[in-house]
Amino acid sequence: MLVGLSGYMAGYDGSFEFESGEQYPEEVNYTFMRIFNAAFGALCVPLAYYTSKQLKFSKPATWLVTLMVLCGISPLSYGLSGVELTYEGLGPHTENSYATISRFILLDSMLLFFTFTTMLCFSKFHNLQNKSFSAEWWTWIVLTGLSIGCVARCVDSLEFHPRV
Repeated sequence: MLVGLSGYMAGYDGSFEFESGEQYPEEVNYTFMRIFNAAFGALCVPLAYYTSKQLKFSKPATWLVTLMVLCGISPLSYGLSGVELTYEGLGPHTENSYATISRFILLDSMLLFFTFTTMLCFSKFHNLQNKSFSAEWWTWIVLTGLSIGCVARCVDSLEFHPRV
């Protein structure tokens, strides 16, 4: 529904099929639609930061988590002994899948965003164990449920509407 909202806001009338390799017509404002989706991917970085703060990570660990989301540093690029592995002599292996997938008009960036919001809301809820049934406790448990619902809706849309 959010992809539909971005199309509606961009003035998309549904006449173009977005087939792979085709040129976009002049009347399709695909740039706005891509920016709309990229915003969801970009918001994953501060969500990762705030989630790691809620999980009471140390300051270096918080920044490491944030940089791993921002730069796409794969934890598999480091050896178990802590010795840095290199990828064809170019230094630590980084990949840009977050940045790449976020700019396409797909549900993936929204799925990642709502997964991040679920973890943030749940960690806030978990930290309120000593204030059970307070207004703040109810707020975060409801937001956790809404976030999980958004994740389930994104997965449902991916699962039951295969690309042909």
